[in-house]
Amino acid sequence: MLSQPGMGRTTLAVAPSRQNTIYALSASNVPGPGGRFEQGLHAVYRSTAGGNPGSWRVQVDNTDPNRINTLLLTNPVTSAYTDCGWASYDSWIPMGWYCNVIAVDPVDPDIVWAAGVDLFRSDNGGRDWGVASYWWAAGEDSSFAHADQHAIVFHPDFDGVGNTRMFSAGDGGIFSTDNPYDPVATTIDGLCDPNHSRVIFRDYNNNMGITQFYHGTPYPGGDRYIAGAQDNGTVLGSDGLGSEGWRFVLGGDGGYTAVDPSSPNIVYAESQRFGFAKSTDGGASFDDAGYGANDAGFLFITPFTMDLNEPRRLWTGGYRLWRTDDGASRWDAASRSPIGPGQISAIAVAPGNSQRVVAGTSEGDVYRSESALWATGSSTWESTRPRAGFVTSLAFEPGSQDVIYATYAGFGGRHLWRSENYGQTWESLDGTGSAALPDIPVHSVAVDPETPSRIYLGTDLGVFTSRDRGRTWAVENTGFANAVTEWLAIGDGPEGHPRLFAFTHGRGAWRVDLAPNQDAPRRAGGRVAP
Repeated sequence: MLSQPGMGRTTLAVAPSRQNTIYALSASNVPGPGGRFEQGLHAVYRSTAGGNPGSWRVQVDNTDPNRINTLLLTNPVTSAYTDCGWASYDSWIPMGWYCNVIAVDPVDPDIVWAAGVDLFRSDNGGRDWGVASYWWAAGEDSSFAHADQHAIVFHPDFDGVGNTRMFSAGDGGIFSTDNPYDPVATTIDGLCDPNHSRVIFRDYNNNMGITQFYHGTPYPGGDRYIAGAQDNGTVLGSDGLGSEGWRFVLGGDGGYTAVDPSSPNIVYAESQRFGFAKSTDGGASFDDAGYGANDAGFLFITPFTMDLNEPRRLWTGGYRLWRTDDGASRWDAASRSPIGPGQISAIAVAPGNSQRVVAGTSEGDVYRSESALWATGSSTWESTRPRAGFVTSLAFEPGSQDVIYATYAGFGGRHLWRSENYGQTWESLDGTGSAALPDIPVHSVAVDPETPSRIYLGTDLGVFTSRDRGRTWAVENTGFANAVTEWLAIGDGPEGHPRLFAFTHGRGAWRVDLAPNQDAPRRAGGRVAP
């Protein structure tokens, strides 16, 4: 048994060549030295007695005098900004709650690999470490492997001589190296230069279909699309370029997107915590466009939406709502702060009436205004709470200024709600019996603009469809996977009929043509994203 005060998430690895040797990599649940290590390194432990009680020994912990040894579960380069001469301060970003993995060389029980953001290697049983991969390195045949590691696996025929292939899997897919024994960076100076690691990584990210999208928007015409992806920025795709031809256009964690339908060269996107940006060349380049929106309450993936009645107007929110009326030249507060409990998590504008705007929060409330265009930083919005929870999306029924749909994440409770009187009262639409929605998170809702009785939900288990305004539900079975579907968007399809786009968190992006006046989507379309 291994249990120490302050231990957080802990991963284990058994040495294949000496199976009584076991390693444990533990994140810290307490601040630790200098207050910098909460979810950073707690310690690396080793047992040579099969993990028996009393056999565990600390190999290294966050008090180690060699600072590079303490960076296993932290973004290494940001913690060394001052050492590298790149900034006047260091930025400690502990990640052990999220990316935390350890593995042992198949033939040598003293060679250990561990990773949080970057990959590290120890050649002496975990007592000393060096940086092997650099998420910010450039070019092929380099030490670049995408940030945030989740798995380290050795080739089944790995023998340390003829076959030395090791794989890593993380937020950027799968990478491998055939020279895992080459020198690594064992000093802080070495951390500043990717060439100090001679371990070369290559990526295997072809035709995998595993991108984790948060949101996406089709361009007018439906043959181009832009989407934000977890730790893979914002990417542009098109029918012409195919499923492997998506192009990276904005960095960070990609979030919400929007395209001006009246001028498709005007595109909006964001990185985490409302790193808002605007493009005037169709997404080829972006400039910062968040001026004025100063809000400490922006969610990691901040919702924003375009007012399709006037595409130069956009809405976003954190602790309060913000509005721009001039294409994001400036943002102005549009509610008091805080607007109420929680943070803004979803926004929608009524079709044909820009004065009607609704906003959901992380606590479950839905706020509304009848005079949203006149709202200022002191305005109070009316609210109701269909249920406690996290509002993941809001949508007006096409052609209606009164009918609103709201979806909720989490387990327990009802997940789809509808108001027919502009948010004053709500009814649950989860259904009952065999035709009900399962108790799973629902992330987004889309209503067929040609047949509003048809409703589509993006859930943790794929897409669910109702043909009767939410009384009964069925799982989409036209070839779509049981994948977490973060966002659904309606775009243009063939013969002028709508097309449904699904942006999944782990299986790329998909689309299907919606047949007019029929009970189900056409069996057409398929995967359009990596």
